[in-house]
Amino acid sequence: GVQTCALPIYYTDGVSLSPLKFQMNEANCRVQPLVLGRTALFVGTTLGAGGRSSIYTLKDNGGSELWEFTTTLEGVTLLSGAVLGDAAYLAGYRGTPSYPVLYRWHDGAVEPLEHPLTVPYPPNAGMTALASYQGAVWLGSGEDAVNVAVKRYDGVAWSEPVAAGQWAFGAARSLAPFNGDLYLTSGNGTSWWLTRIRADQ
Repeated sequence: GVQTCALPIYYTDGVSLSPLKFQMNEANCRVQPLVLGRTALFVGTTLGAGGRSSIYTLKDNGGSELWEFTTTLEGVTLLSGAVLGDAAYLAGYRGTPSYPVLYRWHDGAVEPLEHPLTVPYPPNAGMTALASYQGAVWLGSGEDAVNVAVKRYDGVAWSEPVAAGQWAFGAARSLAPFNGDLYLTSGNGTSWWLTRIRADQ
């Protein structure tokens, strides 16, 4: 069923929690908070058949904090995000994982983006993470239940630096830059892989 309890947000100094500061109407937060200058973006997600995602902002407003609701995407489950320049990119699916979606948030406005993923998406490929790396947003894309491709979006057009089945296998789970390279985790439920995508590749 649909989860309806709200998600509280607290501060911590590493020892104790503050009193309740803010609250999202959704029960889950699958996208880590994204920081754009003096604004932090929070995404609340309600899982299940009636899934929806809402976007909230926390702004540093000259020494005070301004918490605002931005918008709700009905029927959309957002699972990953990355920042490129002054925009946030959010990936997930509409209805079921077979219908992947990608959105761009900029200055309070949310717009859907064209993406290179197939529709319907392979049901066992898994939804994947985004990462910002080398001036672009990178997306781990399950091409089927076995092979993973890595696609790159520079804000204008898509490319595919890592073709499906070239190195990564299973369903892509996360992407993260480290020490100048990009790392991809993927798995099929029983085996897991860590793939390094070199900056000079």
